[in-house]
Amino acid sequence: MRHFSKKSLFLKATFAFISLGIFFVALAIMRTEVPIPPTPLVESVTTEIAKPALLASEDLLTPQDKLSTQSTKTTKQTTPAPKPSPQIKTQNVIEPTKSCGGNFTQEFLCLLNEYRVSKGIARLSYANDLANVAQDYSDWMSASTTFSHIDTNGNNFVGRCSVAGITCYAENLAIGFTSASNLLNMWQVSPSHDENLLRNLSSVGLGIKNGYATLLMR
Repeated sequence: MRHFSKKSLFLKATFAFISLGIFFVALAIMRTEVPIPPTPLVESVTTEIAKPALLASEDLLTPQDKLSTQSTKTTKQTTPAPKPSPQIKTQNVIEPTKSCGGNFTQEFLCLLNEYRVSKGIARLSYANDLANVAQDYSDWMSASTTFSHIDTNGNNFVGRCSVAGITCYAENLAIGFTSASNLLNMWQVSPSHDENLLRNLSSVGLGIKNGYATLLMR
């Protein structure tokens, strides 16, 4: 038998104790669960791509609807827009009444006086001396096919009335009228002629010849 000293026994025991401790420590480490690092949180942003709105696509229509759509398109392309009718300013025009009759001159004088009364202006009386000068001038315009306020001698209505020994304050001329009411309307829609019709005067004379008209006033 070997003889072991106390010191030797002590060292062996210490070594065994240390080895056992190391074993248990190693075993403990092996059994310890290694934590898995958490996945970092990332904020998720969902971007929605805007979808185009559905149009009246022919692919979504039935064959009958397609024909209807094509017909509508063809109609829109081939049908021209209606043109507005020309508007004539007739704010001063009065409609002829059944009370005005007689010959052309009588009807015109009646219509003219109705128009003046509707504007609060006194009626005009018919003057034969004015009518004679007016008739002579309409005859001359018709014979010479001249439409002008100045005659061949260079006279205007004032000069012509002066030659006849009378006084005139206004003159209206017209050509191409079709009736007494049409003649009045032609002058009504012209501001300068309408002004003469409504002047504060007392007498009038009218001369008519082949579509030429002369109206003298005082």
